[in-house]
Amino acid sequence: KKSAYGYYLPAIRKFMLCLRKGYGTTPDKEQYVAFSDYYDHYKETYELSKKEQKLRNRNFVILCLLEALSFLVLLNAEKAYDVFQLIINIKTENPIELGDSILRALLWVIVLYVSIRYCQNTIYVERQYKYIHKLEERISEKITDFNREGFNYLSNRPFVLKFIHTFYTWISPLFFIIVNSTRLLMEIKTLGFGFYLFFDVPICILILVLSVSYMCFINRNTKEDKINKKHNFFKKMLTRS
Repeated sequence: KKSAYGYYLPAIRKFMLCLRKGYGTTPDKEQYVAFSDYYDHYKETYELSKKEQKLRNRNFVILCLLEALSFLVLLNAEKAYDVFQLIINIKTENPIELGDSILRALLWVIVLYVSIRYCQNTIYVERQYKYIHKLEERISEKITDFNREGFNYLSNRPFVLKFIHTFYTWISPLFFIIVNSTRLLMEIKTLGFGFYLFFDVPICILILVLSVSYMCFINRNTKEDKINKKHNFFKKMLTRS
């Protein structure tokens, strides 16, 4: 896959040629420096966004594994905690034996932490997308069709990308909400009321609030993207005409 610089190198050369035609045999220095600084900022922003996307994807995989373990707790709590204990012993140099109550509390804490990190990564990436779109609009004033992450990405999306988007924005968070809420209810049913509720209930509520907030944020962004897509489409048509 081409880098951001390599992808737009032909367009940059075309822009420099236009400068030569408009300002003599050599590009105007102020025009060149302004464009160079702007494009360098775009490249840096794009690379930072790609790094954050990798962290987001990694945290999503970890969160899915943790939720799968939580789902296993619903099916067979004893086997689920044995698997969790085995994972802990693999990660530690000296094997330790933890009770089910500690493993249960530890699983809640890790799910909460990874959920927070995943939401942070996702919000950062989504906000960077908007900023990158604005940068591309500004650069498009000098170079036509400079819109890989903006208009070009939002237009004519195939069904598979739409399904993947639905999976991230609706299916997975709803599944997480169902698993965690069901797990808490099952703990109350099997263990009864006890001091553990003062720990497990607040953490579960925080996880549910994070999941709902994530769904609201990501789907609100989707609506805004659709509006921007229509706006960019008409803007592009007017520019061409």
